[in-house]
Formats: sequence, structure tokens, C-alpha cells
Amino acid sequence: MNKFFCKICGYKTKTESAMIKHVKQTHPYLLKTAQGTKSQNYGKHITKESIIGYLISIGILFFIIWIFRAPSINNIWVSSFVQNINNYRINRNISPLIYCQTLDNYAQTRFKALSANYNISEYNGNNLTTEAEDVFYPKSHSASDFYNNILLPAASTHVCILGYEGWCTNNTYYGYYIGNGTTYSINHNCPNATIGTYLPIFYSQNNCNPTIENTTYLVMELSTSCS
Repeated sequence: MNKFFCKICGYKTKTESAMIKHVKQTHPYLLKTAQGTKSQNYGKHITKESIIGYLISIGILFFIIWIFRAPSINNIWVSSFVQNINNYRINRNISPLIYCQTLDNYAQTRFKALSANYNISEYNGNNLTTEAEDVFYPKSHSASDFYNNILLPAASTHVCILGYEGWCTNNTYYGYYIGNGTTYSINHNCPNATIGTYLPIFYSQNNCNPTIENTTYLVMELSTSCS
């Protein structure tokens, strides 16, 4: 008398070992046997093929995460960003920007001042040690996407590194600092505040719907010399 039968395909056998062998060969992912009305669960069978399939699934998951990950704002990002800027400048017969490590120190000092006094527009911007300054909030943008954003008419006239005015054109040396700090996030219809403006009142008067957030600063200091 066949004591064991397979609930999946109806196969019957007299011994438990024969049933296990059958299930391993025929139903590797559904290992169940039954004896009379009492069933015994042997657990999920792990095979070489199932391990490979699992690893492939994990690999695909990590690849998708990597594709859609937010880009890191780091030295490589800045290098790519400046390369786009320099292509823009060269195409308009403007001298390309040249990196100056000395200016990094000024950029770091300005970052500390700006993030600590985020309530005031371009805090102490009339008393720069360098000739010019650009402050960006690149967040999760790629270098090329952010470059395209600053080319928009609403932004380009306020970005010195593009060389849009004569005095900016002469500032060919740059240094930078990347840091996380507090700032305001506002809607796109908000007008630009002048240097020294107290922002809470200004944003309220202009319906800018500001929110305070911790974000990435990219402070770039520009000068006519590397000193």
C-alpha cells in the first residue's frame, strides 16, 4: 500500500525517502508530503538554481537603486559642473575658470557665515574678501542638470561664474566649499531679495511660502588672482 502521495501531481510511493526524492526532482520549491490525513512540511528546498536566482534578484534591485540614487555633491560633481561652465564661457570668448585652492578657505568662511545667518539675504555680501561670490543649493541634481537650471533666464543674470557682466568676466579664479546648513526653500515666483534683506518679512510680504530646511550649500568664491 502506498503510504505517501504528492498533493501537487498525485504521485504515490511506499517510502518517505522516495517521496522526498520525487519532490526534490519534480517540485523543488514545494516540498510537502502527507501520510494519511497528517501532512509533514519539509521546508523550502534550497538548490543551486534558487541561490543563483536570489542573487540575480538582489543584483537587479541594487542596480535600480544605483540608477535612481541622488548624486553626491562632492569634488567630482563640482569638477563636472565647472567643466560645463567653462564650455559655456569659452563658446562666448570668455576665459575659463581656473581652480585656486587658496580661495577654498574664503569659501568655507562664507559658508559658516551664510548658514548661521540664513535669515539675512547674502549675509554681509557687501564686505567680501574676494571679488565675487555665487551660492548654490544643488540638492539632488546632477551636475549637468544643475548647470542647465542656472542657464534659465530667471537665474543666469544672477550667476557670476557665467561671466554675464564685465566685472564677472575678469574673475577667472575660483575656490569652493561644500557643506550642509540651514536655509529657506521658496516657490519659483518669489522675487530676488537684495543684499542684507531680512528674509522672514520679505518672504511674507511677497507670498513666497518659505520653508526652513537643511540642505547642501555650494559656495564659490571668485577672484582676479589666486591669493
